[in-house]
Amino acid sequence: MNENGIQVKKETKRAYDVKTPYQRALECPLVHKSIKQKLTKQYETLNPKLLSDRIELLQRKVNKLQKQLGYNFELNNDSVR
Repeated sequence: MNENGIQVKKETKRAYDVKTPYQRALECPLVHKSIKQKLTKQYETLNPKLLSDRIELLQRKVNKLQKQLGYNFELNNDSVR
């Protein structure tokens, strides 16, 4: 409350260090060095465009299968992003 007895709402903002699960795993002392090396080797081979294309292909397959089974649910790619 201020000197007039009016309650003042204080805003607190927290700053988070945004990291990927990969980055957190590399920094974690509990993860063995050999695991970190395997993760790094795999990470270096990743191609975001190819991953995105593969995800879209699999989503289309799931949607097609749902239609064949009579489900009416369809995930819209625009709602995911």
